[in-house]
Amino acid sequence: MERDKNLSKVKVLFSASLVFFTLSAFAQSKVELSAQSRPEVNYKQLHSASLGNQEGLFADGIKLKMDLSVLEEAEAAREAFDVNEIPCDDIYGGVWKNAHVDIYGALKNAPDSFIVNLTNFSMPHVGRMTSNFGRRGSRRYHYGIDLKLQVGDTIYAAFDGKVRVQQYERRGYGYYAVIRHVNGLETVYGHLSKFLVKENDFVKSGQPIALGGNTGRSTGPHLHFETRFLGKPINPNYLIDFNNKVCHRDEYLVT
Repeated sequence: MERDKNLSKVKVLFSASLVFFTLSAFAQSKVELSAQSRPEVNYKQLHSASLGNQEGLFADGIKLKMDLSVLEEAEAAREAFDVNEIPCDDIYGGVWKNAHVDIYGALKNAPDSFIVNLTNFSMPHVGRMTSNFGRRGSRRYHYGIDLKLQVGDTIYAAFDGKVRVQQYERRGYGYYAVIRHVNGLETVYGHLSKFLVKENDFVKSGQPIALGGNTGRSTGPHLHFETRFLGKPINPNYLIDFNNKVCHRDEYLVT
């Protein structure tokens, strides 16, 4: 009798083990199949709200795969850029002023869409993100992200470009700089303590442009960093992986 009970227990344990391993193998194969067959997804992203309109603009964050010829063409165009020229002057309608962040309004002949080349990126600062892009309360909107730093830390140009603005804004950015880049973006660097370059200077990606600080409307030392196109803010997180200090992809389509 006792022997029969023990035999029954062994059979139950064996059956349970067989079911467990079968389910595990099925789950693993399902994951592998999903990873192999998963299509790339085109997705719509709410990337900004304009300064005068809180409804927001949209961009397609489409991962575009660049072949070698496209990369070589982009690199050749970047190296051939005349530092005495205004970057993307045709896209920006010939508008170039050394004042204010958004000077563009409703530009005539603005493109319906534009592909931004992100292959020449450098982190403006390596500090961790302390504040994200988006709405703050019911009335304020944070048009960039904040990176932690110590006063005097070096700030770097995110891409090749020309310094359009160096100004002081007591109730906002403090000392800040705006760079128009060869790829069509403009980047904003706020709460600085010292400028290392001048307006209309051409700067290379990764070149020191300023020292971090705590000027303007600030609760502590940090870099306020914005990415804009035609004056309108784009959430920097859609372009840059701030944890790994690299761009998510080689190109970004703004529509």
